[in-house]
Amino acid sequence: MGYIKNIFAFLAIAFVLNILSSSIESSFFSSFLNENVIIILVTLLAINTATSGLIISKLHELSEKNGADFNNSYNSLKNSLKEQIIIIIVCSFSLILRNSKLLEAHLPFHYLIFDTIIFATFIYSLDILYDTGKAIFLIVNSIRKN
Repeated sequence: MGYIKNIFAFLAIAFVLNILSSSIESSFFSSFLNENVIIILVTLLAINTATSGLIISKLHELSEKNGADFNNSYNSLKNSLKEQIIIIIVCSFSLILRNSKLLEAHLPFHYLIFDTIIFATFIYSLDILYDTGKAIFLIVNSIRKN
């Protein structure tokens, strides 16, 4: 249920930002994301993968030292990587559909719809990276306490 809530929250944020951008006649986000979003998302995935590897190794050390069970944490990290791959796929299809002349001719607000989805995927990836960053600080705090 949390995933669905996040998806709708990110879509709402992206929609509002797209409307605001349109109202001030700025195409910065649209142009920038359409040109760079896949590269950015793959880069964020690479950062998240490397960071997750570090987190997993530290959790393993803590588990051996304290006998703690971190299965939920492992699964959460694995799910975040799966989410990012799904986000890249959704974003790729959204870019394809956004640039479809056929859809543009038949679908009102074509650019608004797909720009919102693309922007939402970008925001979602940043949120995943933020969660991974929070995990690092939790581990550092745990190590400092010991």
